[in-house]
Amino acid sequence: MMMASSEGDSADRVYMDYNATTPLHPAVRRAMSGAIERLWKNPSSSYAGPVRDAIRTARMQVAKCMGGDEEEIIFCSSGTEANNWILESVVNDAYASMQRTSLQSDGPPSLPHVLISDVEHDAVTKKLDDLSRKGLCVVRKISASWDGMIDGGDVIEHCRDGTCLVSVMLANNETGVMQPIADLGKALTVLNLSRIEKGKRPILFHTDASQAFGKVSVDVKALHVDFLTVTGHKFYGPRCGAVFCRKDLLGLMKPIFFGGGQERNYRPGTENTVDIVGLGKAAELVHLHLEEWRINLVRIGQYLAERMQACT
Repeated sequence: MMMASSEGDSADRVYMDYNATTPLHPAVRRAMSGAIERLWKNPSSSYAGPVRDAIRTARMQVAKCMGGDEEEIIFCSSGTEANNWILESVVNDAYASMQRTSLQSDGPPSLPHVLISDVEHDAVTKKLDDLSRKGLCVVRKISASWDGMIDGGDVIEHCRDGTCLVSVMLANNETGVMQPIADLGKALTVLNLSRIEKGKRPILFHTDASQAFGKVSVDVKALHVDFLTVTGHKFYGPRCGAVFCRKDLLGLMKPIFFGGGQERNYRPGTENTVDIVGLGKAAELVHLHLEEWRINLVRIGQYLAERMQACT
């Protein structure tokens, strides 16, 4: 873990708000500086092979760090965009499917049902509020207990026939509480086997891992998630985001704005090569140094607690 002095403050003050944002790691800064100097060409140009290669390398670095495949990573501007995009894509797909089913059965239309915790980031709650106001879904919030944890069993109990998505953050941005995502993912996997046998739509699972990535091991297979969000500025990288989408679900990811065919037609807009390179380098550093950083983080936390207790 890096320590940083607050910009404009005296030298005896130390910046500690790493849940808000982190400084660029020196290696990330060097990688981005090199990209500014050498990789400024438009990646879509026929003569910009090295730029495309750099973007692919970054994609592989992010994928490797979370145990995914290269094709399952899509770059975007931020964690907020990633969350909005995933939620809108899943809800819109479920809504269209349910409308088709209601027409075929000549029955009343139903709305997709989404389950989240009541401690999610605004990028999740406000997007779902918007989709709900538009009549595209119904949202149910599962209350966390006194310790900030949600009960995975409570989530499963609230799943119903129309449930299309569960979205629960991996680590809370205010309390740091880690949610039991792996256990919940396993439970949803079991539930989905039963649903598929009965001809029901499987429930997809998303976690916003923005606050956990770079601090604890994040493996999409171990977590049993279909979608995952990360953003570079939480782990010594730039303000650039990435979506993990399981490869068999990539067809669900519809563009939320339109233009060129960048990011394999999923996310139009000329790629921000510099930030993408920086995000890839930051992910590579996490992959190489996570255990070292985790031990140091625990040590610093214990030291802080001891000093605070000594002052009481």
